[in-house]
Amino acid sequence: MVDPSNSERHQERVALRVQLATAYWERGQYAVAQEEAQRALSLAPGDIDAQQVLALSHWSQGDRASAEQTFAQAIQAAPDHAELQRNWAWFQCSGDQWASGALKLKALSHAVASPRSALMHAQCLAPNDVWGSAQAFHSARQRWPNDEVVARIWAEQQWRERELARLIDQIAPLNLGPFASKRTQQLEAMAKQAFASVSIAPDDFRTWSEEPTDE
Repeated sequence: MVDPSNSERHQERVALRVQLATAYWERGQYAVAQEEAQRALSLAPGDIDAQQVLALSHWSQGDRASAEQTFAQAIQAAPDHAELQRNWAWFQCSGDQWASGALKLKALSHAVASPRSALMHAQCLAPNDVWGSAQAFHSARQRWPNDEVVARIWAEQQWRERELARLIDQIAPLNLGPFASKRTQQLEAMAKQAFASVSIAPDDFRTWSEEPTDE
């Protein structure tokens, strides 16, 4: 018979190694994070969380081949692990498999109602599909109107697109509430200044920009 206390202590040691690996990775100490993840795997071969940190550590050090191999092994063992799937998709987005990564992130954003996955989907599309990225940003804003991160990144997208009227309409109320930040306040000020520089009021600009053309 296995002593339950020994099993619990073993699990605690594994969890501690994974926590250390994660902390080192978040601090940018990727080589140390890799070592701690490997120590966790020596204690518990196949531990998904340890494999994930190991893959991220390889990736962060520029070893994409090892990262891809580790991700693939972990995905095969835990195909329903949402965080692992999200990181694997983002890894694909960073390379030549961006279309596959974008599809995974879109599916995740709907499957678990994840604003983070939705934003990552939009950002994954940005370098290769500007229109699709903009639509994904707008969709995330509509689905999660009170999410702080969605609101901030959506505002950044509006600024990049120079959708100044839409930005001001949305950012002004946001800056009156609990989700205001220095950056959202800065975006509001820049958008208003952009209007002032061309002597066009927000309402006038919106009307002018939405007028149909003969082209």
